[in-house]
Amino acid sequence: MSDLEDLFSGPVEASESHCVGCPVLKKNKPRHCIKDYESMEELDILFLSDSVKWNYGDSKAFRTEERDLIVDCLHPMYDHIRDGLRIDFAASVKCPNMLESDMNPVSMNSCRNYLDPMVDKLRPKLIFACGNLALKMLTKKSGIGDKRGTSYEYKTEKGHVCRVVALYHPFAVVQEPRMRYLFELDIRNGYNKYILGIVDKSKFSYEGIHDIKQLENYGFLKTTEEPIGIDIETTGLDFKKDLIQTIAFSFSDGNVCLPIDHRFTPFSEHDREKVLEFISEVLGNKNNKKIFQNHTFDRKFLLRYNIRCAEGTTWDTKLLAKLIREDAPNGLKSLVTEYFADELQDL
Repeated sequence: MSDLEDLFSGPVEASESHCVGCPVLKKNKPRHCIKDYESMEELDILFLSDSVKWNYGDSKAFRTEERDLIVDCLHPMYDHIRDGLRIDFAASVKCPNMLESDMNPVSMNSCRNYLDPMVDKLRPKLIFACGNLALKMLTKKSGIGDKRGTSYEYKTEKGHVCRVVALYHPFAVVQEPRMRYLFELDIRNGYNKYILGIVDKSKFSYEGIHDIKQLENYGFLKTTEEPIGIDIETTGLDFKKDLIQTIAFSFSDGNVCLPIDHRFTPFSEHDREKVLEFISEVLGNKNNKKIFQNHTFDRKFLLRYNIRCAEGTTWDTKLLAKLIREDAPNGLKSLVTEYFADELQDL
């Protein structure tokens, strides 16, 4: 770990006229405006923290345990670092020990004046925005829980363009080790895509059923031995009052989506009954596996429509994910981030 840490530079303290009028100047701080990027050189990856950490005269972007975590997650990139991959750390808020709750729109805009000069000087290809404050400072977007793993384009006034990938703050990962899996995953996905240029696109397409005669093309689903993926979209979460809008089947040769109680359904009530009969026969097929994500949710809605899967044929990726890695999150977005990161970004 120490070998990697030796590759990173330290901060320089300074002050700037951009701070004039910033309400943070009225706060009792050991320093204001620590331009931690002044001693840094051009790099490939920048890890951006919430604010500068000040401790007994020492200022840095991350606390020691946070920095150690990041460095430890960088070990898979060790060979590339030794071959010249340049990585460093900086803070999005240049006044020390600031929390998101300490910042208002005026102070945020004042401190944003340093972000463009920092990015223009360092010219990173990729910035990891660690935590909600760093993400908000750089992109003006909030909600790190929903946006982690998502990337955004950042362009300075002088024209430098780079990608910003949202990460959990390393302090949150230190406090809750279960989050480390996603933290490492988001770093690896961002590194592979925006530094190495590794993009694995799937050729996804689907057919929407708008004519009852189209179902004749998918009669094989009633008897096939091939596993099929199944997903429903509903009008809400309450199976007692909400409705199934669509159901989709995925198989090796394609994907098909059938409307049921969608407001734009092309089907008459008579044709709707034929669609439900078709779905019932597909799910009643005893020859294959039906793969769901969180099957208990889908099953409640399907039972309301008197549709049942053949006994012993349902598999649930939410449960299967726990068999692969017990301590990893198994929600839909987490699994898609791991296995279909490029497709998720396109969405």
